Amino acid sequence: MCPECASAFNIYDTTTVSFSEPVSRWKMFVPGLIAAVILAVVSMVVLGVLFRSWGTGLWIGVPTALGCLLGYEYRHVKYAGAAAMVVGMVTLLAVTIALGLGGVFCGAVLLGISALPLGLGAIVGRLLRIRMNERWFIARRSMLMLTLFAGLCVWGWIDGPAKPGELETVVTRVEIAAEPDRVWDSLMYYEEVTHPPPWILRVGLARPTATEGWSRKVGETKKCLYNKGWITKRVTGVETNRTLTFDVIEQNIGYERDVRLTGGSFELEPMAGGGTRLVMKTAYRPLLGPRFGWAWAEHLAVGILHEYVGEGIAIRAGEAAEVRAAR
Repeated sequence: MCPECASAFNIYDTTTVSFSEPVSRWKMFVPGLIAAVILAVVSMVVLGVLFRSWGTGLWIGVPTALGCLLGYEYRHVKYAGAAAMVVGMVTLLAVTIALGLGGVFCGAVLLGISALPLGLGAIVGRLLRIRMNERWFIARRSMLMLTLFAGLCVWGWIDGPAKPGELETVVTRVEIAAEPDRVWDSLMYYEEVTHPPPWILRVGLARPTATEGWSRKVGETKKCLYNKGWITKRVTGVETNRTLTFDVIEQNIGYERDVRLTGGSFELEPMAGGGTRLVMKTAYRPLLGPRFGWAWAEHLAVGILHEYVGEGIAIRAGEAAEVRAAR
């Protein structure tokens, strides 16, 4: 009788014996991966939806816990462990998009932010596995999973609901080969956006498509339509051919959990030798943390949007110049 499984065997019958260690790949790899995915999904739902905490607990704590559990599960398996890490990162991306916590662009940023915590968590998980008795592996897996989840809940509770951070401003300068008065006219009558957007605006970010209303004097409102919603601006200052400032009074473009736009401005600076330098400013209060992980991505996204708008204004100013030359 086999001392491990209590099955009968005959050493002279090769159909009843095996000289290699019996391994069930399904039992070895899949349960741990399922447990890790469940931990990540449930934790993100609790922190992001119930606690409305979009800080370090969600973006650092969850990847660390996920890596810890995966490192604990795949201590001796290199390729399976690497594949499990990839599945874990894809899970983070999918849950972020599914819960409306971000789109493709934010999901890609999350992958960058979570890579280091995921790796560090995996190292901690491997060290824990070395310390633990293999005999109690399954029971200790459940204990570890519950401990990590409880720790994440406490982390999210300490972080608390997302609160607007310090005001941040993104400034972009675009040089246009047109006189300030033509650029100003283009800005005032900037309506339909006809030129193709860059690929990043097509894939993940909201982009302007048209405008409604006027911005010629203080108090007027202009509604900027986006492919994912709209932003309503109220003019707070006008200096013809020089400056237009505004406050954002309504925001509905899908990033309400990420940032709160507060206002901005357009400034026209004459350039030596002709042309105009268009300076665009956007002010907002961030809701996501940690700031070292999200600030650069937010500035990049706003900068790309600025360049797209500036390109549209430049195209319209050039068309106006051609019409005037024809007259």
